Amino acid sequence: MHPFHAPAAVTALLALSPLLAQAADGDSAFAVRGSISAGSAWRTAERDANLIQRTNGSAAGIPANAPHGRNQDDGNLNFDKGDTLSRVVKGFLHLAYRHDTLSAALGAKAWYDDALLHDGRDWGNGPAGYDAGRALSDHGFSRRGSFSGVALMEAWVAGTFTPAGLPLQVRVGNQYLDWGGRMSIGGGLSALQPVDLPAMRRPGATPDETRVPVTALSARLDASDSTRLEAFYQLLWRPTELDGCGTYFATADYVAPGCNRVMVGDTVSDPASVTGGRFLKRSATPDVANTGQFGLAGFFKLPSLSSELGVYAAQYHSRTPIASPIRSARVGGAPFLPGDADGLNAGYLTEYPEDIRVYGLTWAAKLTRLTLLAELSHRPNLPVQLNSVDLLNAVASNTAPSLLRADMNATPYGGVLHGYDRLSVSQLQAAATYAVDRFLGGDTLGLAGEAGIKFVHDLPDPHLRRYGRSDLYGVGTVAGTCTSTPTSCANAGYVTRSAWGYRLRAGWRYPAVLEGVNLSPVLSWAHDVKGWSADGLFNEGRRFAVMALKADIGKRYLAELGWTHTFGGTYNNARDRDFLAVAVGARF
Repeated sequence: MHPFHAPAAVTALLALSPLLAQAADGDSAFAVRGSISAGSAWRTAERDANLIQRTNGSAAGIPANAPHGRNQDDGNLNFDKGDTLSRVVKGFLHLAYRHDTLSAALGAKAWYDDALLHDGRDWGNGPAGYDAGRALSDHGFSRRGSFSGVALMEAWVAGTFTPAGLPLQVRVGNQYLDWGGRMSIGGGLSALQPVDLPAMRRPGATPDETRVPVTALSARLDASDSTRLEAFYQLLWRPTELDGCGTYFATADYVAPGCNRVMVGDTVSDPASVTGGRFLKRSATPDVANTGQFGLAGFFKLPSLSSELGVYAAQYHSRTPIASPIRSARVGGAPFLPGDADGLNAGYLTEYPEDIRVYGLTWAAKLTRLTLLAELSHRPNLPVQLNSVDLLNAVASNTAPSLLRADMNATPYGGVLHGYDRLSVSQLQAAATYAVDRFLGGDTLGLAGEAGIKFVHDLPDPHLRRYGRSDLYGVGTVAGTCTSTPTSCANAGYVTRSAWGYRLRAGWRYPAVLEGVNLSPVLSWAHDVKGWSADGLFNEGRRFAVMALKADIGKRYLAELGWTHTFGGTYNNARDRDFLAVAVGARF
């Protein structure tokens, strides 16, 4: 998108808001809400030299100790302590209309990140040709992943009918699949709903901005006072939006759209590899079917237990990509030659496996001050990414150590070795919230806690087949031999049979601290205690601490200040990504 379009869109949202509010005042069937904000974020931690590959660090003049990992360090190289991560203005607008049994909704958002568009960076990124000192490029990024843009959000129409005297609501258009949305630990039923990671990173992000709507036909039938049924059929496939290569939170330099190179070898830097053709070229992502995604759920109230039980079954196509290598078409020769003069080098692509099945149970109970939640989900055929170094060594060399050598040899020349296996995976999680009145002079203290455990039921022996783990940690032991560092050679960091962690949150409210000003401090803590999960959401030893202060000024204005500290985890390649964010805005 042209960089001047997004600011104009944000300005238009602000200019329209009073007019729309006046229209809403005159017609109770029409409602409008929205927000506009400006914010900035800064890195607050020094780079960890153990997370930066040596040749890249040397080329950038930055301390670096890691022997491997050239395909995951661009974001770290681009931002030093104190650097501005984001300087963004953004807006959101949502319109709703209801008349008798018909209703409709339309939403849109716009954003413009001046820091990402214009600030020079120490290293650069692939789309910018690693041009140090100049701004990053978002060329080839998806629309929502770009540094400025406008995106359609909800856009649906609905009607309520009464077949057999039972209320049936039918909705068609862009909407959200909110099954499992009350849990904070992902990977369960909430995985049906794609999310917008770049939007989550923007200062002052709200839930309205961070989900990707899916085009679907959905229905809800209230079969009785205690029973309701819900169903959906997705009409267009939509993926989760990924952090673009070279941005602060990106931990892979070749997966997001527009990030089209996997660097080969550890002896030269990324810019030198681009100049010398020492990289795997990316091929187009195969089309993903718009058919075959659907779900059915039943909800049953249990009045004697003050609770509700939910039962779910669904099929969907992966929201996140798998990286898969393409075997060289050079029969009998080296699979990779710098420069690729004959065009027969090995390559890679990203793909989205289809027809993932998920089954689930949920339980929710509401007591006076206490709310209890539980969810059990099972996927009998979840695609799990094979270890990236095993894949790269197998595709780029005939001799480099890899557990996937036989798989590559069995792949036709020029064919794709799918970079995943389908495994049977389950997840159990439980949460509780509790409200306390008049805590420490405040109005209400809200406490929340959640714990989850993830299982892989048919995980192979990691000496034979390995999944997950960043390429920062190099190749592990193959056939009893490993010549790398102890961290690389350890049989750890790969997906384990089980993994668990927990999340805690406390937030309280101080009304009228000043006239018309309400303050809300929030403290959050997350700890991945044991194991590495198949979806990467649990990484043993990783911890997060968040401190935030929010201010509501009158009924319209708001301000927010927050600091996030992330640390721990031997195999956590983002453990130095602390940041401070501030945002101010208005809502209507």
